[in-house]
Amino acid sequence: MGINNCNMFLRNVGTTIYYNQLQNKRIAIDILIYIFNFFHRYGRDPKITERKLISFLKNFRKLNIETICIFDGKNKPKEKAECMERRKRYTQFDDLYAFYCGDYMKLVNEYGLVDNEDKIIENIAEIYQKIKDKYSQKPIPEKDTYIQYVLYKEKKYTKLKEKFPDILISWYQKNLYEPPNIKTLSYNDIRIIKHKIYENGFSVYEADGEGENLCCSLLNDNKVDYVMSEDSDVFMYGAVRTLRSVKEHTCILIHIQDIYKSLEIDETSFKCLCIMMGTDYKTCGLKDYGFVKCLKELKTENGMNELVEKYNTYNDISYKHILSLFTLCSKYKPYVG
Repeated sequence: MGINNCNMFLRNVGTTIYYNQLQNKRIAIDILIYIFNFFHRYGRDPKITERKLISFLKNFRKLNIETICIFDGKNKPKEKAECMERRKRYTQFDDLYAFYCGDYMKLVNEYGLVDNEDKIIENIAEIYQKIKDKYSQKPIPEKDTYIQYVLYKEKKYTKLKEKFPDILISWYQKNLYEPPNIKTLSYNDIRIIKHKIYENGFSVYEADGEGENLCCSLLNDNKVDYVMSEDSDVFMYGAVRTLRSVKEHTCILIHIQDIYKSLEIDETSFKCLCIMMGTDYKTCGLKDYGFVKCLKELKTENGMNELVEKYNTYNDISYKHILSLFTLCSKYKPYVG
């Protein structure tokens, strides 16, 4: 979530700190991320998630750390909604693929993907028909799209297959014919958790749009000392002090100036680099340009202008418009139950 391949510029920055080093400080928490993290960490049970999250927040209170829990609002940019819809479709492909990957892996083992791709495609088409017959109530992607997606996924699964063949094949066979019973957090679950946070005396704000945007706005206005978020968009919003990689007793503190220094570029060039790599509003970034190539070109004379020109040529959303979507917005309303 956020900037594609952000680990490329985060790997050489950041300091591990203990929460007691944040005593008497104020933190704006992009809380929805942590609700989902706790949900996945603690058995996908909303009630356990609620208890663990409240306990986590109370630990800050014991250290006299003021926390403001920020929830996303309804007025997110339409570009974000379109991106989320695309990701939702890919997730659906993942689910469909998982249901029948046992069949597919048998085909890969039998024919070999590299040597007999045509044969594999022919058999994936048969699996696709199985999916369409069994899960007719779900919107199924077009056959060609699904075939291409499965081939793309196979590149990722091949490395795992080579390393853990018995474990993977066993899992595939176990989950071959019935979809896994995966619990998810509903809107009502989140609403209940939000109310419980408020009932326990913690400040809860509802952003007008993106939660991480409001977190950064509060930091920019000196109303908090840190932003806590796993969403790398906070760096596009210019968060000067970010807490991430949150654990029970520690987290990583990142100063944005350290990022600029490590990359040897300024804020304007950094934002350009992030857009070229891809964001939540335009995931594909600049075609055929990776992190290293973009960074190298940014450091040349007139390099940024040339990158922006290429970006505008090959993308349906302009660079200027994407940049404008990362404008800070301080609109919010306190949650009052």
